[in-house]
Parts: sequence; structure tokens; C-alpha cells
Amino acid sequence: MVKTFLAYLGCCAIFLTACQSPSASNENPAISGDPVTLDLPAGFSAVELPYRFDRPTQFTLVGDFLWVAELNGGENDQQGRILRIDLTTGEELIVLEGLDKPTGLAVVDQTVWVATRDAILQFNVEEDLEPQVVIGDLPNNGRSNGTLTVTPQQTIIYETSGNRRDADSGKLWEFDPADGEHRQIAAGLKGGYAHAFDDQGRLWLTEIVDGSVDGVTLPDELNLWVEGADFGWPRCYGRELAGPDCAGVRPAVAVFEPHSTPTSVAISPFADQTLLVALWVSGEVVSVRVSETADNAVGEIAPFLTEIGNPQHLLTIADGSLLVSDYAVGRIYQITKDSSD
Repeated sequence: MVKTFLAYLGCCAIFLTACQSPSASNENPAISGDPVTLDLPAGFSAVELPYRFDRPTQFTLVGDFLWVAELNGGENDQQGRILRIDLTTGEELIVLEGLDKPTGLAVVDQTVWVATRDAILQFNVEEDLEPQVVIGDLPNNGRSNGTLTVTPQQTIIYETSGNRRDADSGKLWEFDPADGEHRQIAAGLKGGYAHAFDDQGRLWLTEIVDGSVDGVTLPDELNLWVEGADFGWPRCYGRELAGPDCAGVRPAVAVFEPHSTPTSVAISPFADQTLLVALWVSGEVVSVRVSETADNAVGEIAPFLTEIGNPQHLLTIADGSLLVSDYAVGRIYQITKDSSD
């Protein structure tokens, strides 16, 4: 497992055009919807997909199927569901239900992977009658364990959200379904909630933070991963690194206002060297243009989509558009850039 993931990153570092970002859907699905007015820059337009969800979290596209995880009620109701929608017919199928905070979702072939409050679940659509617990009793902060990201080698990246009383929390992990092994790949993360690969094979991740250090309320962060990185929580933070113990800490690429809550990151299909980050509490999606440094990057933040309820998840599609979900109203929008621009 270790060799396959790192070998991919090495390949991309040498042959930049040889790797395609696995964070983008490589399909052109049959998406349709009605035009909707969103607060976007000039030259962009949006449509609203004709489906309504109940507190949607992560979603993904596989061919003409839209897979969506939703809480389906209050955060602690344990009524979460996984839905599959046929975009060609509009047929909706409940695949799983009765889940505890399903915030992470990935689909590989016929296998569905779900991150819940304290477990990673596996469900084969054709063979299983109920989901199997692959990794249980995960450390967590009592709320959720973020999203799931599939690597090019079909391993799965997940987080264990930070809990100061548990030494295995506040970390990022890689799980290999082929042998059932999992390993730590980063530490010092209060909530390494979302992750995305770019076309150079670099792995970007957001961190949702709370609390304070030396009386300073901690900001949320965008980070660039390297093997074994320590991102500093709970003792050190920020791009300039501040706190009582910053030895060996990897600086953030960009920081967001405290409590912004970055629940998703995607590679922008609209501009080079640019990421898009969903800020759940702030009610906006921002763009972060990144410039490389010696072994890291520095990000410049600008508004992109504003005045949206609670932007939860972002997904780039191969046709050059972006899907954005709004947790508050249970909708998914497709954003495109006008061809004239």
C-alpha cells in the first residue's frame, strides 16, 4: 500500500502531464436542471439539479449515477442514508439507511464506502444485505469523521477528528481494501475534513479547527500534504506558525477566519493553480490561487460563490463544470463558465 500511493506521487512529480486528478469525475453525466441565480462572478451561470435532499454531506458521480450521503434528520438522529440517483431516468434508490452521521462517501466499482461518526463501512451493492464495519471504534470528536478520498491506487484516505484525550485522534490515514491494512500519513489535525488531488498528484486538505492557543482563537486552514506531516494541532497554527511549540510543524498554505468550517476542497476547473474551498459557516465558496515555495505553497484567497446557505461539498466534473451542494436547503447546483469567457 505504501509503495503504490507514494509511487504515484513520484510519477506525477516527474511527468506532470502523465497523471490525471482523481478528485475530478472522469465522466460526463447526463446532468440537467433549471437555471438558478447564484451570487457568482460575471461570466458564470448555474442550474439547480431537480432533486431535494435532507442535509446532504458528501456526494460523488459514477457514470450516470449520482451517489449522495445525507443525514436525513438531525445530526444525532442516526437516520443517515446513502442514495443513488439515475440521472438518465431520475429514479432514486435508497441504498443504505439508519446510519450515524454519514459524512464520507466513496464508490469503487460495486463497493460503497461510508465514513460515519466512529467507523468506516463497506457495502457491496450486488452481494451484501447490510454494511460491514471495516474499521470500528474510530477516535472522533463526537460529531463526524469527515469525507473519504480515493487515491489513484484505489486506497482510501480518511481522518480521525481531534480529541485531546485520545492519542490516535487528530490524524489522517490511508486504508488499503486489498489487504485491510491502514497507516497514519499525517498528524496534528483537529479535523482533516476534506481532501483532493490535483493533476500534479499533490494532496490538498482542509482543517476545521476550534479552541485557542495562548488566547488566540485558532483559524481554519488549507494544507498541502507531504509524507508524515505534522500540521500542529493543538499547539501550533497558521501560515507563519505561532504557538508554544512549533518544532517540526508544516505551515498552512492559507488560513480562513475562525469557525469558517471548510468542509470541502476541489481543484478549480476554471483557473490554473487554483483551488475552491467550501466554507460551511461563512456561507461561501472561495478560490485559493496557490504559488509554489521550496516544498510547500502559499495561497491567495478571493471570493467565488457568496450568499449560499451552507456549502457542503464540491465536485469537479470532466466537462469543466463544478457541482456544489447546499446543506441548508438540500440542493445541488452545477456551475459552468460561459464559453465566451
